[in-house]
Amino acid sequence: MFNAHFPDVDVDVKNGANLLDRLVKDIVTESETFHVEHFLPLLTTYIRRTNPYIRQLLVGWITVLDSVPDISMIDYLPDFLDGLFNMLSDSNREIRQAADSALSDFLKEVRLATTVEFGPLVSILVNQCLSKDRLNRLTAITWIEELIHHPYSGGDAVLPHHSEVLGAILYCISDSEQQICLVAERTNADLLSLVRDTRGDFQLAPLLETLTDKFMTKDDVPTKMASLRWINMLLEKRRGDMTEFVSQLLPVLLKTLSDASDAVVLFTLQVLARISLGDGGGPLDEEGNNASVVLSNKGETAESHDNNIHCGLLRGKKDEKHFRLVINAILGLFASDRMLLENRGSLVVRKLCVLLDAESVYMLMAEVLSSSCEVSSSSRDEGFVSEDVEKGPNAESEKEDDSPPIKFSMEFVSTMVQTLSLILLTASELHGLRVLLANAFELKEEHDYSKETSPGDEHLGTRNSVQVFESLFLCWSHSPVSTFSLCLLARAYGVAFALVQRFSELEVSVGT
Repeated sequence: MFNAHFPDVDVDVKNGANLLDRLVKDIVTESETFHVEHFLPLLTTYIRRTNPYIRQLLVGWITVLDSVPDISMIDYLPDFLDGLFNMLSDSNREIRQAADSALSDFLKEVRLATTVEFGPLVSILVNQCLSKDRLNRLTAITWIEELIHHPYSGGDAVLPHHSEVLGAILYCISDSEQQICLVAERTNADLLSLVRDTRGDFQLAPLLETLTDKFMTKDDVPTKMASLRWINMLLEKRRGDMTEFVSQLLPVLLKTLSDASDAVVLFTLQVLARISLGDGGGPLDEEGNNASVVLSNKGETAESHDNNIHCGLLRGKKDEKHFRLVINAILGLFASDRMLLENRGSLVVRKLCVLLDAESVYMLMAEVLSSSCEVSSSSRDEGFVSEDVEKGPNAESEKEDDSPPIKFSMEFVSTMVQTLSLILLTASELHGLRVLLANAFELKEEHDYSKETSPGDEHLGTRNSVQVFESLFLCWSHSPVSTFSLCLLARAYGVAFALVQRFSELEVSVGT
């Protein structure tokens, strides 16, 4: 009947086939000896045919068999689900409507089923999310959303397939159809919450491979933001296990700092900051605040304010190895991309100071710049950067004990110091560091600066503030104006006066 009569062009033959079809359906629905297992091979053979008459016949049979109480068609759903989805893009409207109705009924049954074979279903749905047809993509992503919320699996049944499901979601999240985007965003949030809250074990490697692949192949903001939220969550949840993937993530994250979207850049910096912390840091709310440390104006004491100067929003103990790796990578990126330094340098530094803390960020940057400045004649060429920096951090660069120090040109170090100095003097995010430096020295008494003055004319402040000043002073010396500004900020007026005297002996030239 499938092959010979139903597709026949003769009207009488088709009418006879329709009549026969109805009679056979009546016999099957009333029979107690019908074995659906014997019917399935025929169904799976013809389900991929594109003939509209065969498709119409098959949808009708699937619907009829599903209505029989003694037949559980959901047990055989993977055998014909893909065929039903393909009918959604049929040129015949009646076939599309029939297939859509059948899929809606099966989705309701899946939602209520106590056992569902997730593996085959996920593979079919992921492929359908990549379909060129709008209805296929919308229906497939809706099915995935329901599977994540399946009441009898608790969501954990999706975990073995999380990377495939995530890939499909990220593909749809930037869809040209707004309705598909909305469903994909909800589904992504649900899957992220599922993985974040689960106590079950899941593999990181497939997830990160999917995320980095989407980073490299798609340029849209929604996909990048969704991928960053995933990486951020994984660092927060399993920071220790993520260590082995840092070398894989860093080049991708560094490339994203050049993105045209400020939102993408800011979220990338949050991820880089989490990499710098041994425990990944605490959770941040939608505004980027750490809810666990938000204090009311009335309840904030002077002691708590002082402690906040030395802390960022992501509170946690820094992983010195990865903190240094991140700072080295960012400085290396600035050295190789001066336009990025000019356009985004201030944003990057300020955001890192907020997320971590300005004191540690500035001290480490100063240390790296000072210790890695190349003074040999070969490094005096403008823009020189060591080969290691240009390539960026990799797995080998994590072995810091045996690796040679990164070297920058004198010109770059001077430019970077001027940038850091300007940020330190003007950015509101660095107010705490300015307060710290202002207390580094205290005048013993008023002095007559017409007389010789030395740094010993000031009282030393706290040990921490003096260490910060000394660390910055060593690096800032690569830019005379920046050094002088630092001394005025720290109220080291004796040192500042000595610098002015020294400047008077120098020949003034462009760039001095």
